[in-house]
Amino acid sequence: WIKSRFEGQAELQAAGEFVHFACTSEDINNTRHALMLKAAREQVLLPALDRIVTKLTTMAHDLADVPMLSRTHGQTASPTTVGKEIANVVARLAHARGRIAEVKLLAKMNGAVGKYNAHLAAWPEFDWEGFSRKVVEQQLGLSFNPYTIQIEPHDWMAELFDAVTRTNTILIDWSRDVWGYVSLGYFKQRTKAGEIGSSTMPHTVNPIDFENAEGNFGLANARLAHLSQKLPISRWQRDLTDSTVLRNMGVALGYAVLGYDSLLRGLDKLEVNHEALAADLDAAWEVLAEPIQTVMRRYGAANPYERLKEGEVGSSTMPHKVNPIDFENAEGNFGLANALLGHFSEKLPISRWQRDLTDSTVLRALGTAFGHSLIALDALMRGLGKLSANPERLAADLDAAWEVLAEPVQTVMRRHGLPNPYEQLKALTRGQGITAESMRAFIESLDLPADAKARLLAMTPGSYIGHAASLARDI
Repeated sequence: WIKSRFEGQAELQAAGEFVHFACTSEDINNTRHALMLKAAREQVLLPALDRIVTKLTTMAHDLADVPMLSRTHGQTASPTTVGKEIANVVARLAHARGRIAEVKLLAKMNGAVGKYNAHLAAWPEFDWEGFSRKVVEQQLGLSFNPYTIQIEPHDWMAELFDAVTRTNTILIDWSRDVWGYVSLGYFKQRTKAGEIGSSTMPHTVNPIDFENAEGNFGLANARLAHLSQKLPISRWQRDLTDSTVLRNMGVALGYAVLGYDSLLRGLDKLEVNHEALAADLDAAWEVLAEPIQTVMRRYGAANPYERLKEGEVGSSTMPHKVNPIDFENAEGNFGLANALLGHFSEKLPISRWQRDLTDSTVLRALGTAFGHSLIALDALMRGLGKLSANPERLAADLDAAWEVLAEPVQTVMRRHGLPNPYEQLKALTRGQGITAESMRAFIESLDLPADAKARLLAMTPGSYIGHAASLARDI
């Protein structure tokens, strides 16, 4: 399409074959995706999070002295203040925001399999890696990745999406806590004229903004989790599964932004119910069992904990509590480990109010997850120890794939201004059985300088490896 726009403009038309020169589509796509995510992060995500942090910080300061009954395991526990519980969320979000902001946005422009094969075929004396780095870093403002296959491996995307997911998880936790505090009456919600809370219960003022936020964060995290798990995986040097998945980045981040907007709307409607907070505290004198038994211990009083509790031990510090108290082998074990580790990552940042025991049950499986990982690593290492390369099979495969030389041939044709190089090679090679003889016959027919033609005629699939060997040695 760009080449077609040069028609009728002699100076541009003469340079037409340098459009997309030596590039694969992914050289364009990966930089495009990185720039899209850069803009999304800088212009949408971080400003939205900053608005939430600012709002919560103001609330933490304003409510710093308002006492509130804590709840661990859903039961009364040592008092806190409303502001302190909000400050906890601010501290978590500040760290999570930093993780999002710190992710380096990587990009590559190194050709079809990441080794400048076509570039070097056309211009072997040129510093292609240095030029590529300059374009990526100085012109696009991204970070250069020198080690890729056809695609940039997307590890940074997974890191970014994981960071956004962690942030969303913190906000799910907070949305659930606010929902609970509204249920307890600790917060009232300012009503809006004409707003319907329930189609059957006219009196209700539903915490819909926090429910919408939680729902949208869940949808965002589901998609972001799949992006993080899928995008770093590509069969050999390229498959197109990432292309399908990458089209959903905006959907995932869009759900996150909807969640941020809903949460901020909900926070703007909250009013503290001082009477409910005070009444709850006045009905929970048992929480003073903790300081009493602690002071008794300091002064050597006999059996302080036992004297303040009855029967089962619910809490070690709050005696009044009765808590409501559980290779193919490598691939298989990695799968089991990841299932458990994924659940830990999703579950452990979430706790009802100030404490529940769901984390206690889950944490008991840490060793199981790491055990499966170690079994898998041992299995993988054993497998790697048994491997030896099969040069004969590799050479046979290469010798049966002379069509791969269409890339250097059409790139050299472009360098020297031959007409329609891509189209000629496409007609020659697409769906055709190409042999050494047919490829060399085509090269012989080309009006190329003698040195360029000789270089192409000497080339074989096995010698067309770009900088692969030096890159491997330099890792």
